[in-house]
Amino acid sequence: MTIYSIMELNDRDQSLIKKYLFSRLTQPEETEFSSRMVNDQDFRTEVEFHRDLFASMRDREHDRLKKKLSDLENKHFSKPSKPNYTRWLLLIVLAMLAVWLLWRFVIAPPTPDAKRVFAAYFSPFENTVEIATRGQNSPASSAAWKAYDSGDYMRAAELFDQLPNEEQSEATRFFQANALLYTGKAREALILLEAKTSKAQFEEQRLWYAALAYVYLGDDEQAKKRLVAIKSNPGHFKFQEAGELFHQLE
Repeated sequence: MTIYSIMELNDRDQSLIKKYLFSRLTQPEETEFSSRMVNDQDFRTEVEFHRDLFASMRDREHDRLKKKLSDLENKHFSKPSKPNYTRWLLLIVLAMLAVWLLWRFVIAPPTPDAKRVFAAYFSPFENTVEIATRGQNSPASSAAWKAYDSGDYMRAAELFDQLPNEEQSEATRFFQANALLYTGKAREALILLEAKTSKAQFEEQRLWYAALAYVYLGDDEQAKKRLVAIKSNPGHFKFQEAGELFHQLE
């Protein structure tokens, strides 16, 4: 199921929600956020949506872990014909497997295979925005774009995040997401890539990079849903690559 927001977010809403999700609200922002949660039903619904999005990937892996353990238990314990020591041995093995699966799917970083597939298709989107508006940007904005253009993506992500609300835009958030992806922060990138906005700027590009973020996280099903949408549009700038990547994930 494709993920949509309930309302169109302005820059201030997006900033508050993002900082809330990553526990970065300042004291004045916490006061504003709490007031909005009490008095603004649409805002509260949107916060709950993004909070669920943030947790959904880990929840899916938790469900897979539970199913795997249940299948193993049913397979080995459905017929109590083994001696007791065998049952205890299998319990120990299952406990060790549970610890490994917890590490593998919930705690550990993405697998080498996921990283390799991601690296084969990912390259940061080329900046054409700041070039077109050069001379109109503030020093802080120019510094963020300069860091991005020079390949210092970690610094660029930090500088984009520090821009005041009036200087943030769909463009800065999209390129910030690219910088975050480059540095391995796929979950943070998804918050920016999948937020519904009032403009359609970078819509096709955001879909492609969201698919790559899910690939990085090892969530092939969510990645494939976005790749299917790209494959259905022959004019998409990554139409061919989406088809190739989709087949790799099958």
